[in-house]
Amino acid sequence: MFPQDCTKRFSFLLNRCGSLSGSEKDILEQNLLDFLNSLPQDGTIELSFIGLMSSDFESSDNYIGPAYLNSNNYSIFENYISNIYNTSDGPGSHYWNSGFQTLNDLYINDYPDIVVVVSHDNYFGPVPSNWAPNGGTQSAYNLLQSNIQNINNNSHLFFCLDLGDSAYLHETPPGSQYPGDEYYLEGGPNSTNYARWALEYYYNGIDVPNKAEELYVSDDLYNNDYWASLNYFTDLGDVLKKMYLISCIDCYPPQNLHVEPLENNSNSYSVIFSWSETNSPLSSEWEVVYGVEGFSPYTEGQSIITNDNPLLIEGLEGDQTYDFYVRSRCSANDVSLYTGPISINVCIPCPNCNSFKLEPNEKYVLNAWVKEGHAAQQTSYDNSSIELSYNGSSQIDVCTTSGKLIEGWQQVYGEFVVPANATNINISLINNNNDVACYFDDIRIHPYNSNLKSFVYDQKTQKLMAELDENNYATFYEYDNEGGLIRVKKETERGVYTIQETRSGTQKSE
Repeated sequence: MFPQDCTKRFSFLLNRCGSLSGSEKDILEQNLLDFLNSLPQDGTIELSFIGLMSSDFESSDNYIGPAYLNSNNYSIFENYISNIYNTSDGPGSHYWNSGFQTLNDLYINDYPDIVVVVSHDNYFGPVPSNWAPNGGTQSAYNLLQSNIQNINNNSHLFFCLDLGDSAYLHETPPGSQYPGDEYYLEGGPNSTNYARWALEYYYNGIDVPNKAEELYVSDDLYNNDYWASLNYFTDLGDVLKKMYLISCIDCYPPQNLHVEPLENNSNSYSVIFSWSETNSPLSSEWEVVYGVEGFSPYTEGQSIITNDNPLLIEGLEGDQTYDFYVRSRCSANDVSLYTGPISINVCIPCPNCNSFKLEPNEKYVLNAWVKEGHAAQQTSYDNSSIELSYNGSSQIDVCTTSGKLIEGWQQVYGEFVVPANATNINISLINNNNDVACYFDDIRIHPYNSNLKSFVYDQKTQKLMAELDENNYATFYEYDNEGGLIRVKKETERGVYTIQETRSGTQKSE
């Protein structure tokens, strides 16, 4: 279904040539009906359909519209599409200029947003002025050229063309009826090899070359290219929807999204979400949509209409990843596409971390363990490090990996002195390779002139699971189903060794 918040005006110029096969007509008819059915019937979409005639100088009398589509006139448009390919004036009902001239008469220079020429013939301009298409007159060519340029300057003009059987997309060499090999998808002049229906997008009189066997749609607002391998007959509805969405961008989307978590003292968490706008006119109202990672902003999520940028968003759950989107609202019926997502994991704050306070000018040790997710075996991890920075100081300390890998893990070690004017310490876990996952564990900081031991307990049974010594090497304790200690393992520089193993059982009586 098309967006409900974008008013647009379409006009279709339809080839009714008698050389269209029955299957071609059926497929075209069904695709146009599917497109019609996808539009909202609420008066936001204006439509007209114009059947091409047998002469460049003949205005078409086979048309419907322009009228805004609603539930009352839907059946009228439906009936027109269902019958248009059964009302051919003969094999020559394919002269583009007859459609362009009728469009000029119907709209009287108040042109629609989108004009689509659906054809399979080579009645196409611009071409060299000394060559008239298919034996037509120079005046016919001049009129066609003028109409194309005029509509280019006022509408998004699309051509849906059959690229086999002598159709072409570029200027034809002087004196030649067919284009050279470079102008075909495959097969050379007059070839039907790889014949596809394709779309070429024009805007403001600029010809954008088509690419082999691909749909080309250019967004003139952002100078971006959108590509998709779409067969015209099976995907006309998708083609038209892409055209609709791109031309619907009258309102520029925000850019440079940023989300910043706030310190929280309760079970409800908050973030500051901000963005910027670089195109004029600037919007003063936006729609922000957020929700748990992976949702669709068009159908899901929590929506906020706001004039605030940055925006405070409250009531988030801890230990949850959220996606954030935003779009501009230039008016009630004119909105941009969404920008996003930008994601953030809302971390649960540490309730007992206030006791962790480092002393300025004192020396400390940081050590931890890191594991990188490489497919091949590694002897050392070079992408991982831990970076320490300080509020109130420009000093940065980097702790890097050292020692051998032990069952896939390598130790991170560093010594640092807290700057005299530091107010806070920031600990950043660094991964310099976006293609490789990185895991950190057992991060510890303690004074240089001290030793530290730490203990890990099972949160359910309260049994001791591991003990970390002064070098951050672990001793692991394993238990059986009855809770009895059966094995003790020791982590060393040479690997993990079993240092104690116990088996016990009850003697079976006969």
